[in-house]
Amino acid sequence: MINHNKYSFIVFIDRDGTIVEDVGYPHKISQLELLPNSKEGLNKIKKSGAVITIISNQSGINRGFFDIEEVNNFNTELLKRINDKNKIIDEIYICPHLEKDQCKCRKPKILNLILAAKKFNIPLTKSIMIGDKKSDIQTGINAKIPTILISSKKLNFGQNFTCKNLKDASIIINKIANKNNWK
Repeated sequence: MINHNKYSFIVFIDRDGTIVEDVGYPHKISQLELLPNSKEGLNKIKKSGAVITIISNQSGINRGFFDIEEVNNFNTELLKRINDKNKIIDEIYICPHLEKDQCKCRKPKILNLILAAKKFNIPLTKSIMIGDKKSDIQTGINAKIPTILISSKKLNFGQNFTCKNLKDASIIINKIANKNNWK
């Protein structure tokens, strides 16, 4: 268990379509393209006092499209591009399973959120879920935490907020943290 005194809440963020361009099972470093305002948004979220954890379904592994090493290489490169001088992204949790596997770590189930909350010694009740798909929002709903949909479309998956990008989401996160005295 890690105790980060300066971090009082967790922001769980989906990877593909939220931080990086979703080109359909991105796994090659040549496919890694940060979405506009992602890096700036992540920096602002970190400055608001959050642990940032990526929660990503990577069923392409079990589908045989790529292997865990390729996903790890992709994620390592992502961390290099985001974590300049400071550590911005604290942890990455992936689920390699297919929906039919009925595992507990595949979004919209919440096992990876629970594991991250335990690792960082922060109650799950002090967290926010961000993503671009219905399964991301449902994950937050299942965990009973605030949700932010990243979309330029008017979609309603039951999310609490909708933002065009992570920079806009950082403003909402700061308001949620202040309102709940998480800082």
